[in-house]
Amino acid sequence: MATPFETKTTPAGTLLIVRGSLDITTASALAEEIDKIVATKPSKVECNLAALDLIDSSGVAAPGQALQGRPRCRRHGGDHRRA
Repeated sequence: MATPFETKTTPAGTLLIVRGSLDITTASALAEEIDKIVATKPSKVECNLAALDLIDSSGVAAPGQALQGRPRCRRHGGDHRRA
């Protein structure tokens, strides 16, 4: 099974593209992926949700949980946003 996440690192920061479904089976994996990215201390983290085919109530909560990454990024001098 292909990963629903694609990470692109550039000098400007890290882009996380989320594909497929964001639901109860993938929401926790999104949080884990963001934790991995934040651990690398990028200058900026952008989560792009435009490639999602489906988002259920668990998935709706996941981006909000992902925003918890913003304070962690800022503590390290970076930023986090959703697109």
